[in-house]
Amino acid sequence: MKSCLKSHQFLFLVFLLSLYACQKKSDQPLLDPVYSEAMAREISFVTSGEIQRSDLIQVIFNQAMVEDDQVNSSPKDVFTFSPKIAGKAVWTSPQILTYQPEGDLPTRTVITGTLQMQKLDPRYKEENLEDLVFQFKVLGREISSFTGTVSLKDRNDPAIVYYSGSLSFSEKTFLEDLQSATQIKGDKDLSLTWSQVDDRNFQFATGDIVRTEKEQQLSLQISKKPLDLEDDFTEGFTIYPVKNMSPTAFIADESGKSPRI
Repeated sequence: MKSCLKSHQFLFLVFLLSLYACQKKSDQPLLDPVYSEAMAREISFVTSGEIQRSDLIQVIFNQAMVEDDQVNSSPKDVFTFSPKIAGKAVWTSPQILTYQPEGDLPTRTVITGTLQMQKLDPRYKEENLEDLVFQFKVLGREISSFTGTVSLKDRNDPAIVYYSGSLSFSEKTFLEDLQSATQIKGDKDLSLTWSQVDDRNFQFATGDIVRTEKEQQLSLQISKKPLDLEDDFTEGFTIYPVKNMSPTAFIADESGKSPRI
């Protein structure tokens, strides 16, 4: 009985560890950094909080750290990141040290950075100044807004309609990626045309949809992979049948010289 109980306890522990290991990186809470007075005298800004994948990683000092002729030089091995980010540090001005990644930052990920201050200036080594530790979360592309409506192609012909609307993203998006990620699902194949308003905003319209005697259920679907979305997106819409108009009641109007029905 005791060995069975221990076995169950062990399995439960393994389950908890597995559950913890599977926790999304984006769910990790950000640190609330507290810097020493000595560090606050040296640093006026460091990248932190929520950023986009293309944002700069910068440390801005309160005073010039290099001469003008040293701008664009690269100090070696002063930054470390967890998870690792390939790239290099560059003095983009006498007071600004920028880390330039080789590509886009990994999305939906909390990243901890460390700047080894004592490697930057002998004075920091003499003062035994601590490392600058900072943290930021790289956001992913999200759908900011979506609208869609069914409209008549010709106001005089209720049998033909189309579905159109607009779509906005939280960051720059390429039209080609959007086109490859979207489709209209229904009983029949239906074309979908996209146009670009700007880097984040798009408009769409389907081909002609013929209304029948039956209700049609369709949906616009966006696959997450081509756009690096967190989840697939689906928006359904209904095409209602054209109903034959026929009289259902008659009312007699006896007023006036010419009575009417």
